[in-house]
Amino acid sequence: MKLMRGRSIRHIIRFGQGCARFRDDLKLIISSATLDAEKFSKYFDDASIFMIPGRMYPVDIYYTKAPEADYVDAAIVTILQIHISQPLDGDILDRKRLKRPMKFLLTEQKCWGIKLPIDPLSYLCQFTVRATSENIRGDPKEARKVVLATNIAETSLTINGIKYVIDTGFNKETSFNAKTGMESLMVVPISQAAANQRAGRAGRTQPGKCFRLLLPIHST
Repeated sequence: MKLMRGRSIRHIIRFGQGCARFRDDLKLIISSATLDAEKFSKYFDDASIFMIPGRMYPVDIYYTKAPEADYVDAAIVTILQIHISQPLDGDILDRKRLKRPMKFLLTEQKCWGIKLPIDPLSYLCQFTVRATSENIRGDPKEARKVVLATNIAETSLTINGIKYVIDTGFNKETSFNAKTGMESLMVVPISQAAANQRAGRAGRTQPGKCFRLLLPIHST
């Protein structure tokens, strides 16, 4: 069994299909919450698809009225807007792994004169799930948590208390450059399945809201 992630797709495609065709005793199970199941089924000789729905509360989806020039800055502004306008009974999840958004968030909070308690947290993909869980624990009455996370927040961990999710509509994926012979991280638009998965994070433990920093026409 293999859990599909962005950086492991090429290995599965390269070795998985050949092994599955020539070894009848091999049972290959590919699981994913964000990839296009139909495409992978066709590639692996019309393999069976099993859908396992998870429990989810209702999630309201909101879009921007105009394109965002800088999605990082727009995400920070959205965090602060949510913080001052929405009830404090829910935490905020935004997918970031840079130090700049964290520092920018604290700076902007001071510039806006926001005195409501806020607890910005950041965890990266190299953290273990156990360590990550320990880092985000705390008394919800003390401050609203703002979790800046990587892909682990989509598929590997349910964060209790998350009620608001900010989706930029982009993701960083590893791409191989044939000219240089090297891999690099590129910012690319996410799929519809990935967008639905991100929105679902707001409804894991309670009804939530997802703020997509893109126009409705770009979400289809």
